[in-house]
Amino acid sequence: ALEGMIAQDKIDTLLKDTTEVPNFEVSEQVITLMFVDIVDFSKFAEEKSPKAVFSALRELMAELSDLVHSYGGIVDKSLGDGLLCYFGYQYGPNQDKVNSHADQAISCAIEIQRRHLKRCLEGHAETDIIHPLRIGINSAGVFIGDLGGKQRVDFTIIGHGVNYAQRFEAACDPFKIMYGPTTKDLCLSYHRSKDSVVERQIPIKNRRETFA
Repeated sequence: ALEGMIAQDKIDTLLKDTTEVPNFEVSEQVITLMFVDIVDFSKFAEEKSPKAVFSALRELMAELSDLVHSYGGIVDKSLGDGLLCYFGYQYGPNQDKVNSHADQAISCAIEIQRRHLKRCLEGHAETDIIHPLRIGINSAGVFIGDLGGKQRVDFTIIGHGVNYAQRFEAACDPFKIMYGPTTKDLCLSYHRSKDSVVERQIPIKNRRETFA
Protein backbone atom coordinates (compact mmCIF):
# COMPACT_ATOMS: atom_id res chain seq x y z
CA ALA A 1 0.00 0.00 0.00
CA LEU A 2 2.95 2.32 0.61
CA GLU A 3 4.69 1.57 -2.68
CA GLY A 4 5.01 4.74 -4.71
CA MET A 5 4.36 6.96 -1.71
CA ILE A 6 7.72 6.65 0.02
CA ALA A 7 11.14 5.59 -1.24
CA GLN A 8 11.69 1.85 -1.67
CA ASP A 9 14.67 1.81 0.71
CA LYS A 10 12.44 3.15 3.49
CA ILE A 11 9.86 0.47 2.77
CA ASP A 12 12.60 -2.17 2.95
CA THR A 13 13.74 -0.76 6.30
CA LEU A 14 10.21 -0.92 7.70
CA LEU A 15 9.88 -4.55 6.59
CA LYS A 16 13.18 -5.57 8.19
CA ASP A 17 12.88 -3.63 11.45
CA THR A 18 10.68 -5.69 13.77
CA THR A 19 11.34 -3.35 16.70
CA GLU A 20 9.45 -0.43 15.19
CA VAL A 21 5.83 -0.69 14.14
CA PRO A 22 4.77 2.24 11.92
CA ASN A 23 1.97 4.32 13.36
CA PHE A 24 -0.26 5.75 10.66
CA GLU A 25 -3.00 6.96 13.00
CA VAL A 26 -4.21 10.49 12.36
CA SER A 27 -1.98 13.03 14.10
CA GLU A 28 -1.30 16.75 13.98
CA GLN A 29 2.12 17.56 12.56
CA VAL A 30 3.94 20.48 10.99
CA ILE A 31 5.00 19.52 7.48
CA THR A 32 5.87 21.23 4.22
CA LEU A 33 3.49 20.63 1.32
CA MET A 34 4.31 20.97 -2.35
CA PHE A 35 1.97 21.19 -5.33
CA VAL A 36 3.41 20.66 -8.81
CA ASP A 37 1.29 21.52 -11.85
CA ILE A 38 1.91 21.18 -15.58
CA VAL A 39 0.98 24.41 -17.36
CA ASP A 40 -1.31 24.05 -20.40
CA PHE A 41 -1.21 20.26 -20.31
CA SER A 42 -4.88 20.14 -21.29
CA LYS A 43 -3.99 21.82 -24.60
CA PHE A 44 -1.38 19.13 -25.23
CA ALA A 45 -3.94 16.46 -24.37
CA GLU A 46 -6.35 17.83 -26.97
CA GLU A 47 -3.74 17.62 -29.72
CA LYS A 48 -2.39 14.13 -28.97
CA SER A 49 -3.84 10.65 -28.76
CA PRO A 50 -4.90 9.40 -25.30
CA LYS A 51 -2.13 6.81 -25.42
CA ALA A 52 0.55 9.45 -26.11
CA VAL A 53 -0.84 11.71 -23.38
CA PHE A 54 -0.89 8.88 -20.84
CA SER A 55 2.65 7.78 -21.74
CA ALA A 56 4.08 11.30 -21.46
CA LEU A 57 2.30 11.95 -18.18
CA ARG A 58 3.38 8.64 -16.66
CA GLU A 59 7.01 9.27 -17.59
CA LEU A 60 6.99 12.75 -16.07
CA MET A 61 5.20 11.66 -12.88
CA ALA A 62 7.67 8.81 -12.38
CA GLU A 63 10.60 11.25 -12.67
CA LEU A 64 8.97 13.74 -10.28
CA SER A 65 8.20 11.00 -7.75
CA ASP A 66 11.79 9.75 -7.82
CA LEU A 67 13.07 13.27 -7.16
CA VAL A 68 10.64 13.78 -4.27
CA HIS A 69 11.78 10.50 -2.71
CA SER A 70 15.45 11.39 -3.16
CA TYR A 71 14.88 14.53 -1.07
CA GLY A 72 13.07 12.64 1.68
CA GLY A 73 9.55 13.52 0.60
CA ILE A 74 6.36 11.51 0.33
CA VAL A 75 4.15 11.46 -2.76
CA ASP A 76 0.55 11.85 -1.67
CA LYS A 77 -1.25 11.51 -5.00
CA SER A 78 -1.31 12.40 -8.67
CA LEU A 79 -3.82 15.12 -9.50
CA GLY A 80 -4.40 14.52 -13.19
CA ASP A 81 -1.71 16.77 -14.59
CA GLY A 82 -0.19 17.59 -11.22
CA LEU A 83 1.29 16.15 -8.05
CA LEU A 84 0.80 16.66 -4.31
CA CYS A 85 3.65 15.68 -2.01
CA TYR A 86 4.96 16.62 1.42
CA PHE A 87 8.09 16.61 3.56
CA GLY A 88 8.68 16.11 7.27
CA TYR A 89 5.96 13.57 8.09
CA GLN A 90 6.80 11.23 10.99
CA TYR A 91 5.22 7.81 10.56
CA GLY A 92 7.13 5.96 13.27
CA PRO A 93 7.60 6.51 17.03
CA ASN A 94 11.37 6.08 16.75
CA GLN A 95 11.79 8.08 13.58
CA ASP A 96 14.04 11.12 13.95
CA LYS A 97 12.16 14.38 13.68
CA VAL A 98 13.04 16.25 10.50
CA ASN A 99 13.50 19.97 11.14
CA SER A 100 14.75 20.75 7.66
CA HIS A 101 11.60 19.80 5.74
CA ALA A 102 11.14 23.34 4.39
CA ASP A 103 14.66 23.29 2.93
CA GLN A 104 14.11 19.77 1.60
CA ALA A 105 10.98 20.89 -0.26
CA ILE A 106 12.64 23.97 -1.77
CA SER A 107 15.77 22.05 -2.77
CA CYS A 108 13.59 19.41 -4.38
CA ALA A 109 11.52 22.03 -6.20
CA ILE A 110 14.64 23.73 -7.55
CA GLU A 111 15.99 20.43 -8.86
CA ILE A 112 12.62 19.60 -10.42
CA GLN A 113 12.55 22.93 -12.26
CA ARG A 114 16.17 22.58 -13.40
CA ARG A 115 15.60 19.14 -14.86
CA HIS A 116 12.27 20.02 -16.41
CA LEU A 117 13.68 23.15 -18.05
CA LYS A 118 16.35 20.96 -19.66
CA ARG A 119 13.63 18.51 -20.75
CA CYS A 120 11.59 21.33 -22.31
CA LEU A 121 14.57 22.82 -24.15
CA GLU A 122 15.50 19.43 -25.59
CA GLY A 123 11.89 18.66 -26.49
CA HIS A 124 11.36 22.08 -28.07
CA ALA A 125 14.17 21.40 -30.54
CA GLU A 126 12.27 18.34 -31.78
CA THR A 127 8.56 19.13 -31.37
CA ASP A 128 8.18 22.85 -30.55
CA ILE A 129 6.13 21.79 -27.50
CA ILE A 130 6.94 23.20 -24.07
CA HIS A 131 5.08 22.33 -20.87
CA PRO A 132 6.37 24.49 -17.99
CA LEU A 133 5.83 23.55 -14.36
CA ARG A 134 4.51 25.72 -11.54
CA ILE A 135 5.38 24.77 -7.97
CA GLY A 136 3.72 26.04 -4.79
CA ILE A 137 5.11 25.29 -1.33
CA ASN A 138 3.65 25.92 2.12
CA SER A 139 4.59 24.80 5.63
CA ALA A 140 1.77 24.35 8.10
CA GLY A 141 0.29 22.29 10.88
CA VAL A 142 -2.10 19.71 9.42
CA PHE A 143 -3.95 16.58 10.46
CA ILE A 144 -2.47 13.68 8.56
CA GLY A 145 -2.84 9.93 8.68
CA ASP A 146 -4.62 6.85 7.42
CA LEU A 147 -8.39 7.24 7.03
CA GLY A 148 -8.83 4.10 4.94
CA GLY A 149 -9.99 1.81 7.71
CA LYS A 150 -9.11 -1.87 7.96
CA GLN A 151 -9.46 -2.74 4.28
CA ARG A 152 -6.99 -0.30 2.72
CA VAL A 153 -4.46 2.46 3.42
CA ASP A 154 -5.71 5.91 2.43
CA PHE A 155 -3.57 8.81 3.60
CA THR A 156 -5.39 12.12 3.94
CA ILE A 157 -4.16 15.61 4.77
CA ILE A 158 -6.60 18.10 6.26
CA GLY A 159 -5.83 21.74 7.02
CA HIS A 160 -5.88 25.27 5.63
CA GLY A 161 -2.18 24.92 4.84
CA VAL A 162 -3.00 22.50 2.01
CA ASN A 163 -5.21 25.11 0.34
CA TYR A 164 -2.52 27.77 0.70
CA ALA A 165 0.05 25.56 -1.01
CA GLN A 166 -2.34 25.13 -3.92
CA ARG A 167 -3.00 28.89 -4.03
CA PHE A 168 0.73 29.57 -4.20
CA GLU A 169 1.06 27.12 -7.08
CA ALA A 170 -1.80 28.77 -8.98
CA ALA A 171 -0.24 32.23 -8.50
CA CYS A 172 3.25 31.08 -9.45
CA ASP A 173 4.82 31.94 -12.80
CA PRO A 174 5.84 29.10 -15.15
CA PHE A 175 9.25 27.57 -14.46
CA LYS A 176 9.29 29.17 -11.01
CA ILE A 177 8.62 28.32 -7.35
CA MET A 178 6.47 30.20 -4.87
CA TYR A 179 6.53 29.52 -1.13
CA GLY A 180 4.71 31.20 1.72
CA PRO A 181 5.86 33.11 4.83
CA THR A 182 5.73 30.10 7.15
CA THR A 183 8.07 28.17 4.86
CA LYS A 184 10.40 31.17 4.74
CA ASP A 185 10.46 31.29 8.56
CA LEU A 186 11.33 27.59 8.80
CA CYS A 187 14.05 27.68 6.16
CA LEU A 188 17.59 27.10 7.32
CA SER A 189 19.28 27.73 3.97
CA TYR A 190 16.91 29.74 1.77
CA HIS A 191 15.94 33.24 2.83
CA ARG A 192 15.10 36.69 1.50
CA SER A 193 18.71 37.85 1.27
CA LYS A 194 19.39 35.40 -1.55
CA ASP A 195 19.44 37.13 -4.93
CA SER A 196 17.21 34.47 -6.47
CA VAL A 197 14.40 35.05 -3.95
CA VAL A 198 11.95 37.89 -4.60
CA GLU A 199 9.09 38.85 -2.28
CA ARG A 200 5.68 39.03 -3.91
CA GLN A 201 2.26 39.89 -2.49
CA ILE A 202 -0.72 37.80 -3.63
CA PRO A 203 -4.38 37.77 -2.57
CA ILE A 204 -5.71 34.67 -0.85
CA LYS A 205 -9.39 33.77 -1.11
CA ASN A 206 -11.39 34.48 2.07
CA ARG A 207 -8.47 36.43 3.59
CA ARG A 208 -8.43 40.23 3.85
CA GLU A 209 -4.67 40.63 3.96
CA THR A 210 -2.28 39.68 1.20
CA PHE A 211 0.36 37.01 1.62
CA ALA A 212 4.06 37.45 0.89
